[in-house]
Amino acid sequence: MKLKKKLLIIILLVFIKLSYSQQSESLSELNKRIKFLNSESLDLDKNSNKILDLVSQIIKKNESSYLIESHSCMRGQNETNRIKTQKRAQIIKKELINRGIENSRLVALGYGETKRKYICTTRVCDLQNERIEIIKTD
Repeated sequence: MKLKKKLLIIILLVFIKLSYSQQSESLSELNKRIKFLNSESLDLDKNSNKILDLVSQIIKKNESSYLIESHSCMRGQNETNRIKTQKRAQIIKKELINRGIENSRLVALGYGETKRKYICTTRVCDLQNERIEIIKTD
């Protein structure tokens, strides 16, 4: 009987650890699925609203603060890209506030093309730099 209890405890601990790990990874995975209609658009695609529902559920489970970063590709003027990404970050922040997240827990920053993740020469590759990242800050 003692062996069964120990085995059950081990299984529960592994399950809890996996659940926690999946929860923290899921935010970074969801970030990849937040998209705007196209490179110039300030309108979210239909699927992104569902993704933001899931993001808000994750954020509601704790009291942490979050940074909403918006990044662009190299296409267009630097200042235009910075302004566009700031507006996009603000849109994401507003959407999360509408889903019940406190304004004080969210900071929105548009980086334009200054923090590229991929250094490449093709347009297809450069488009991967256009992204939203919601990052837990504490």
